[in-house]
Parts: sequence; structure tokens; C-alpha cells
Amino acid sequence: MVAGVLLGPTLFGQVWPDAQEAVFPGEVRPVLYILSSIGLTLYMFLVGAGLDHASRVPGEVRRAPLLALSGIALSMLLGFGVGAVLWGTLSRPDVGR
Repeated sequence: MVAGVLLGPTLFGQVWPDAQEAVFPGEVRPVLYILSSIGLTLYMFLVGAGLDHASRVPGEVRRAPLLALSGIALSMLLGFGVGAVLWGTLSRPDVGR
């Protein structure tokens, strides 16, 4: 996942767009997108399969929902924060907050 962020348009495309276009031409990007979606789906399946669903320890039962909620909440907070900070840079003039 880290390699995807580093090689994708998030970092590599912003720092060195000509090199990213040479490494990942436009014709290849849809295929890479499909493969990355399949890979992410398999990864999330393996994470879920790795949880001990038969555990009867009281703390373990509450751990999975808490872990899911913390992942969602942290992502949303970071998204709101980045959106607020970069609003002036990334938004169009006709779009308000």
C-alpha cells in the first residue's frame, strides 16, 4: 500500500509527473487500477480471515468493531483536516467551503 502511494499520482505524479507518465502510460492505468482493486480486496479478506472469530475472551469480542470504527474515524478526520488545509490550493474559485 505504501508503494502504491509513493508510485502513484499522490507523490510520484506530483514530484516528477514526466517520469510517472513514462513509467505508467495512460493505456496501462486502467489495468493497474483493476489489479489494485483486486489486490486490496484480497488483502482485506486475509485481514478478516486472520481474526479469531471463535474467541470467547470478553475483550476480543469488542476489539473488531472498535478497530473498524477507529480506522473509519481516523480516516475521516484526516480527510477533513487535509481538505480544510488544502481547500485554497485545490478548489475551484466557484466552489465554496
